[in-house]
Order: sequence, then structure tokens, then C-alpha cells
Amino acid sequence: MYVDPIYTYGGGNIVSYRECVCYYYKIKPINSLYASNTQLQTLIETLHEKIMSVNMAGTIYILPRRVNEQRILNYYDSLFEANGNPKLKILKDSVLTDIKQQLSQKVRYRYEIYIVFTDNRDPLKKRMFSNLIKKDNRRLDKRTAELCDVVDEQIYKKLSSNLTVDRLNDIQIQQLHNYLAIPVEGTLSSYYCTPQATSLQYDYKYQNQCEYRSVFSTMLIAETIRYSQLKDAGVANTVVNRIQEYDYPVDTIIKFDLEHTQTFKRNMSSKRESIRKSANRYNRLSDRKDKEAYKAVELAKIGENVDPAAEDNKIRWQMLFRVRANDQKMLTKRIDRMMKRFEGKSVPLTYAIGDQEKLAEHIFAYKSKYNHCLNLTDVLFFAHFNFLGGLYIGEEDEGIIATYTMPADLPVLIDIEAPVKGKTKNASSTTCFAGETGSGKSQLANNFALISMIFYGHKILLIDPKGDRANLVKKINSFGDICSQLIIGSQDSPAGMFDAFLLHEDDQVEALAIAKNDIINLVRAVNKKQSLNLMNIDAAYESMCVAKQKGQIKKLTMGHLTDYLMEYDPETASNLKSLQRDPMARLFFGNDHTELNDVFKLDKPFNMITFAKLPVFSQEKGKYVYSEDDLNHRISALIISKTTEITNMFIRLEKGKPKTLLVDEAKLWSTIPGGLDVLVNNNLIARSELMNMLIILQNWSDLPESIINNTGQFFIGNMKSKQEIELILDHFDLSNNSALASVLVNRTQDEGLSEVKKFNFLYCDYNNRKAITKLKFMNTFSKAFNTFKEDDIVVKRSEIMNGDDPL
Repeated sequence: MYVDPIYTYGGGNIVSYRECVCYYYKIKPINSLYASNTQLQTLIETLHEKIMSVNMAGTIYILPRRVNEQRILNYYDSLFEANGNPKLKILKDSVLTDIKQQLSQKVRYRYEIYIVFTDNRDPLKKRMFSNLIKKDNRRLDKRTAELCDVVDEQIYKKLSSNLTVDRLNDIQIQQLHNYLAIPVEGTLSSYYCTPQATSLQYDYKYQNQCEYRSVFSTMLIAETIRYSQLKDAGVANTVVNRIQEYDYPVDTIIKFDLEHTQTFKRNMSSKRESIRKSANRYNRLSDRKDKEAYKAVELAKIGENVDPAAEDNKIRWQMLFRVRANDQKMLTKRIDRMMKRFEGKSVPLTYAIGDQEKLAEHIFAYKSKYNHCLNLTDVLFFAHFNFLGGLYIGEEDEGIIATYTMPADLPVLIDIEAPVKGKTKNASSTTCFAGETGSGKSQLANNFALISMIFYGHKILLIDPKGDRANLVKKINSFGDICSQLIIGSQDSPAGMFDAFLLHEDDQVEALAIAKNDIINLVRAVNKKQSLNLMNIDAAYESMCVAKQKGQIKKLTMGHLTDYLMEYDPETASNLKSLQRDPMARLFFGNDHTELNDVFKLDKPFNMITFAKLPVFSQEKGKYVYSEDDLNHRISALIISKTTEITNMFIRLEKGKPKTLLVDEAKLWSTIPGGLDVLVNNNLIARSELMNMLIILQNWSDLPESIINNTGQFFIGNMKSKQEIELILDHFDLSNNSALASVLVNRTQDEGLSEVKKFNFLYCDYNNRKAITKLKFMNTFSKAFNTFKEDDIVVKRSEIMNGDDPL
């Protein structure tokens, strides 16, 4: 420890210094960056409530911690070592090179929030001669320490009632105090400080190192806040929160004291009345939906709720910022940049020339040697302290990078297997990727699947109806024999691959039931008015079984059943035979030579299923159109609905193992009869089968509420209609968030991938925290992630330009 000697008690979070006792807590964000207005008001009320309820002086620390890039890369390596397939090592190395390159583009900081309550600290506005009273620095007696334990328990109960709070231990206390003493991360063996008029120079040496290094820091203090009108209160919050966007570290220290005064009571009464009048004025002059009017109404509510509770208390504040750099020139640049930003939001900052040493010492929670206070008597300015943690989504320390936040460019770490292992707030292991053509949703989903395969050892089943991923299959297989591809309906697809009797050889009762259903659908695809007698099918089945017993046929198949049905129901059998040569319908009719083991090869790390053709996709209209009167459409719908057999087989083969199912083109499944059942059924069983299900869709409305309400994570990209955006924002209780609406509507109109485009997404993680994130490309797959065909570009551009109710 290279600060003043302190004593710790309890679990380590109780600290005493010269008869001043401090209680240290780390606050985790309770909301995400884009929270609803109701949640924002809750944050404001929460902070005020905590300070007033505890009724003690204190300090809020918002401190940067550098993102440890090497630790992230090491985690990837450990995952591959534990789960990875050795055949994928070359692919793993290529992907890790891309991730390392992304992480090395800039230094990133994530901000941590601490709140410390202090007892017996001198007031921020010191009384005359109070510093003449000397206090001894000695350990608390046993009785006082026990009393402090009781106080700590009461504070913790009040904080944890609606905040996520952790107590600090001895090691964390030491690390925090060391950092407050000298703003560098890591363990030092020694240091010394050289004060300048507007800065401090620290020379320090790390443990087990011989050379000294230097760091320069400057303390800035806000002594006034210029309110020209009511809305400036909210604007002032913004500038503090924007610190998280800086690519250099800034320490924010907010010290507060409570003071009882009659003057304050009168001031707060007049302030409350002023807020009410301002709100009424805004309501008269503006539409209630107007952004400024809405702010005024919310502030009026806050004033009404907060003022009565605080009428006999004055919260006196000090707000300090510590900026650091490795040289004086860079420090000056950073300070100038920061002061301009704050000045633009009516929060002037000052160097406090000559007081740098005092300020540096003053930032400790138990010390009060600087007596300048803000001209501010309400809590509103600091109410969004928790907002600074808004980019703290996903996991804190370990996980793979799902995406990067926008702003701040922070990696969002998640554990892909957390949902299936029950480690998340949301019980669903489904992730939806939504967005219009060109938004980047398929790239994100592909990336999720590939990372799951490479580092978690998941087998992947990807159902890609339109077959847009031929380049991806080719690229993956360039690293080895990794991917298998089944094109349903191609010449290589043998007849009978969906034969009920072959798919369910071990349960002939189930097979017969499915076969009857297939016969009904196939016959009525030819003739809607065709009448069937299921007793005839039973009789034909018995004849087929007898023939097999006598050795006349080798297998029970739909092809043989059709032959024997000719004796009992010639019309039905004739209709079935007319389909046996159809390129798609023939897949229902097996024979003695059909071998399903040669068809469904789901043993590769990456397995892709696609269709040779999709009659329901209209090239002319650029969208899916199902016609009940079109035989090809009806047959195609039967085939597509049969993919349930493939997903069931995949689940059986990987029983008891985590796996990933990726289903593209949700619009297709919702368009054809029976298609949506494939999505709904797999969505319902995904978690119980240890399966991460990934669904790609263009429009939010393509999915039923049953799937949306049973989805754990969302990536929402650019949308092309007002209705879709409104539906999305309403679902996430963000209907009044204009910033989000503008992000979702800022769509790209050009096909293809490009680093200069804005591939932004609203991301909701599996703990229901939200932020705007952006898609980053890995060089390994950048070209292979193009999910459109050359002849589709014109059609898709037409769709973009002539979309439903474009903005």
C-alpha cells in the first residue's frame, strides 16, 4: 500500500482513517444505455433515495479500467483447447488473428462505479479552524467496529433493494486506493510525485522492473453549472455520460455532503414551483409528444417527488475530473478537448492552479481539504451516475466477442452456452437477427454459428432455403473437410429421402401415421377434392408387410405402399404415382435401394441444408408469394415443412451435447402452410435440447409472438418501414426513444459489405440489457459472408427502394 495507512474491518469494505469510517460498495449498472423513460426516472429517484436514506456524506467514483485484450484472446485459446476440434486449428488461428487485429485498433476503457459513504468526515465546506483539531489514526475499538458492521449491513440493505451492489474486499480496497494515489493500473514497487502549477508528474516503477516510467495528470473541478433554462439539467447529464466515449481515461469523482438549512427549504419550495410553471409553459407551447415538452413534464414529476423529501436537507456537491497522459503535450490536448466539450454544455471546468496536490489528496473518500463546492442544490445533475455503466452489457470479464458497442467501441463479451446452461435471466436460448436487405444480419448470425463451431465445439445445422452461402461453404472447406451440403431437390438428392417408413424404421406405427398424412397432402396437392378412405391405406400397408415377410420386397417404403394401394384405391394410387417423377415430390417415395445414411450426413462440424429451387419466391415481386392453386407451390410447401425431420435427426445425433441450429429466411417459413411450425417447435424445445437456435428475418412481423416472447437475445438492424420500427420499440418499451428510432431508420441502400457503411444494431443481451452495437468484419470470412447472388442484386435493390412505407 503506497497511501496513508488505513484499517479495514468486516469483509474488507469498512475502512477507518483518523476516526473517519468509510463503507465501500461497487455498483453494477441496473439498466442499459438505452433504457425506457420510466427506467430513467427510476434511476434519478433511486440515487436520491439512497443518499437521503443512508443520510451520510460520501463519494461516487466512476473510474476507467482498461480492457485487457490479451485476456480476451487467452479465453478464446482456452475454449478451443477445452472444446475445439483439432481439424479446425488452422481456421481457429485465422479467426484469432482477425480478432487480435480488431482489438489492437485502439485502447479501450470500461468504467466501473463505486459509491462510498463516510461517517465523521469533515464537511466539504469546512468550518473555520476545524483543521486545527488533530485526530489520531489508530484502529477502532472492538465495540465501535461491531457497530460499524451493523451500519454496513443497513447501508447494504438499502442499496441492494433495487441496485446490484457488491462489497469490496481487502485486496480490492488496496487496489482502489493505490489507483487513487497514482493513476496507473498494476502493482508498483515505488513512486514519487513532482507537483506543477496545473499538473502533477508521477515517476513510478512496477514490481520486478528496474526502470522508472512517468505519467502526468491534471485535476479539473466544476465550480458552477450555468442553467439558462430547465432543459440544461438534462443536457448537463449528457456531457458526463459522454466520458465513456473518450479513447483516453478520465476519472470522475463526485463528493457530497448533507446539510440542514432553512434557506435550502425556501429555495427548494421556489424551485419546485418554477419546475411546475416551466412544465405548464412547455405544454401550452408544444405538442405533448414534443421532446422538450416531454422532458419538462418528467422533470416536473421529479421535482414534485424529490423536493418534499429533501426540504430539510441540502446536498452539497463537488465534482472533479482527473485526466492523465504519458507526456505533457498529450495531457494538454486531452484537457483542452474535455474542457471544450463541458463548456459547450454549460459546465465550465477549471485547472485550480496551484491546488493540484490538494485536489489529488482530496479525492480519497475520507479526506476533505478542498472547500470549493458546486452552485447546485439538487441531485438531478448526478442522477444518471448509473448511466455511465450503460455499455456494461454481456459478461464483465470472460466470454467471446459477440459485437462492439456504439459508441465507445467496447467488445461485448458473452458466453454462447450460458442460455442453454441456465445461467441467464432469460430462459430462452434463441437469438433473432432482424433487419432489411444489406443490414448485416446474416453476417452476424453466420459469425455466431462459426464461433460456436470453432471455439465451443458445437455441431452446426444451417438451413438456408435460398442457398446464398455457397461462397461460405467453399471458404470453410478451404481449411479442411469441415462442411457438408445437402441440396434438397437436386439431381443428387435420391428419391425417398423423406419417405416416412425409412425415416421411422424403428417405429412403424409412427411411420404409418406420418405416411397417411403425407398421402393426404400429396393427393390433395393434385386434386383438392380427392376423397380418401384411410381403411384402404391400412389394407395396402398389411399387404406390403406380408410381401416383405415373404421376401418379395426388401423394405417398407411409400413407393411399395403406392403399388399395393392400386388394388384397394386405384384413383388415389394413380394420383400418387403421377408425382413419383416430380423433381420435388419424388422425395417422398423410397424404394429398396434408398439409403438415408448416404443422404443425411450430419456428422461434419458444419452442415448446411438448402433447396434446389423455391417456387414460392417470386423474382418479379422480389418476395415470397404462396399460391394455393399452384401445384409446385403446394409440393414445395410439403417439402419445406419436412425439414422438421432433419432438425429432429440432428437433435437425436447430438443428444446431450450443446449444438447450434441456424434457420434463415423466416419470412419463407411464415409464408407457406406448416412452415412456421418448424420454427415454433424448435424454438420451444431449443433449451431443453441444449440447442442455441438462431433465426434470421427481415421484418419483425414475420415472427409470431410465441417466438418473439421466447427469444433470449436480439440483434435489430435497419428497418425499412415505420410500422416495423414502432413494433420493435414498443416491444422493448422504448417507444419514446428518438435516438434509437433514428439508428434503426438509418439504413444502407447498397448491397454488399463495406467497412465504411453503418452496420449498427440494437442489441438486447440474454440479461435484457440493451445498447447500440456495430458489426465488425473478420478478414477470414469478409468475402464469403456475401449472402446474395449476382442475379439477385437488381431485385433486392428494387425491394429496398420500393419497400413498405419507407421512411
